[in-house]
Amino acid sequence: MTPDNFPHFQAPAGLIKGWYDGPVVRATGIRYARAKRFEPPVAEPPATTPIQATSPAPACPQVADSLLAPALGSLFAGITYDEDCLRLSITRPAEHQPHEQLPVIVWVHGGSYVTGAGDLAVYDPAAWVSEQRVLFVAVTYRLGLLGFLGQEGGAPPNLGLLDLLEALRWVQRNIAAFGAVQSWLRCLGSRPGPMPLPT
Repeated sequence: MTPDNFPHFQAPAGLIKGWYDGPVVRATGIRYARAKRFEPPVAEPPATTPIQATSPAPACPQVADSLLAPALGSLFAGITYDEDCLRLSITRPAEHQPHEQLPVIVWVHGGSYVTGAGDLAVYDPAAWVSEQRVLFVAVTYRLGLLGFLGQEGGAPPNLGLLDLLEALRWVQRNIAAFGAVQSWLRCLGSRPGPMPLPT
C-alpha cells in the first residue's frame, strides 16, 4: 500500500494520516497534549507536517498487579509504556459517505486510575463502530503516581483528570474533520472511567 492510499483527514490539528483495518478506518496514537512530569497538560499546537496516526497510543507506566497478571495474560500485547502518553485514537466506519455525520463516543478506560490504556485489544471498538455507525475516540491519560499523586505546595493533584479535559477539548476542536456531529458527543467507560467528566 502506497502512502497515497492511506486515509487522511484535514483537521485544525493538522493533516492526520490513518490506516484501513477491514471494516473500519483508524487514526491511532494522536497526541492531544504534552506534559512534563507532575505538571498540568498543555494543548498540542497544530502540526506543520502530517501526523502519522498509525501506531497505538503508549500506556502510562504502571505497576503490574501480580494477582491479575495471570488472568489478563497478554492484555498489553503490542502496547508500549511511556510517560509521554497523552494520546487518543479514533475509529470510524471505512465506508463513509461525504454527507454522513456520525455520533461520537469518547471512551475513557477504567482501571481505578492505576492501570489500563485506551488502545488495549480488549477495548477494540471495530465491530461496534462498523455495526452501529459511530465514531469512537479512545483516550489514554496519566495514571497512578504520575496522574494522581499531588501534594500541597507541590505537584497539582488529579493531573490525569486534567489530561481527560484536554482530550475532550481536542475532540471538540477536531472531530468534525472525521465526519462527526459535534453536538452529539457522549462519554462512556468502565469503572471509574467516565465518572469525573462533566455531563
